[in-house]
Amino acid sequence: SKAIRDLEVELGCPLLIRARHGSYLTAYGEKVVLHAKDIMGATDKIKNIKLGDATLNSRINIVSSVTSSIVISRSMEAFRRRYPKVEIFHSITTNFQAIEAVLHNQADIGIMELWPQPISFEDLDIEYVSKVRMVLCAGKELAKQFSDPVEISDLSEYPFLSTSYSYDTLGPLTQWARTQYGLQNLRYVSPLSTAVLDMVVCNQGIAFLTALSVKNYPQNRELIWTQEVPKDTPTPTLCIIKRRSYTEPSEVTALLAIIRKRAKTLCNVR
Repeated sequence: SKAIRDLEVELGCPLLIRARHGSYLTAYGEKVVLHAKDIMGATDKIKNIKLGDATLNSRINIVSSVTSSIVISRSMEAFRRRYPKVEIFHSITTNFQAIEAVLHNQADIGIMELWPQPISFEDLDIEYVSKVRMVLCAGKELAKQFSDPVEISDLSEYPFLSTSYSYDTLGPLTQWARTQYGLQNLRYVSPLSTAVLDMVVCNQGIAFLTALSVKNYPQNRELIWTQEVPKDTPTPTLCIIKRRSYTEPSEVTALLAIIRKRAKTLCNVR
């Protein structure tokens, strides 16, 4: 071929004996082939260093909150390029149920937003990754009744919609607002931020929510009014939780590294 002839010219020595019934390697050509095989073997080793355990055929079980699921979904693409054969099973639920799933070995890792020292389990490791930016939000029709900028203390007549870890209590931020601003018209809705946003869009109340969940609300986002919360407002932190007995495989280590990096950008989205 032309490539071989070009190589012969570059090396200044024939690699093949070309005959009517075929071609044969010269003694010099045989030595070149041996070196070429060594080079190809080294190239494969280099690729393995770059890709790590890309051929692993395993499964990672992740459980997360709604907001944290956005960080996970944005991390998937980069992870799958490196680990194409690793299957990720991702379920979205409440914080409380996510903690239970990790504790009872139904999930390998949990990703969620937690408030300062909200839980303490001797069987769990909790890694605090990144503060999550919060906003005050309402439907735009309801927000037309507000002053600009609005003071939270002026909103006591409006219903405040609350999320929480479970289905029967007000969220920590709503409880703080009740103490801080004397708000009384508090309504528990759901642990899921999407359920609260459904009511916000319908102008049924005001809510404290993560900016990330509002930005990624799947429908009618243009109908949502938002305002920065006061600087003294407590904010949650995106956390990674694992069982202390869990032996972390290399593919999980790689996924968590990507999630940490994405979280520090996405949790402060504007």
